[in-house]
Amino acid sequence: MDTNYYTQKPRRSEFLWKKGADGLIMLRLIQSQEVIPLGPVGSEVFERCDGKTTVAEITGDLRKKYSQIPAYHLEHDVYHFLHWLQSMGL
Repeated sequence: MDTNYYTQKPRRSEFLWKKGADGLIMLRLIQSQEVIPLGPVGSEVFERCDGKTTVAEITGDLRKKYSQIPAYHLEHDVYHFLHWLQSMGL
């Protein structure tokens, strides 16, 4: 992964999601109106995409919270999740 990737500060779209009572994020796709529920880790990553928090900070916090997941796998998953969000326009 490019080292500049870790200094990026991703920003989510403010109008396409809501947080459920269970704390999990529900995304709504504009064209299809499809609702996509995120799991706990995806919800945390999405919520931290505030335009202020770097990818390195997000992955670092997740590594602490989910220490049972190997760091490489966690970083890989975050990388692909952020690219998926970008490809979906979220």
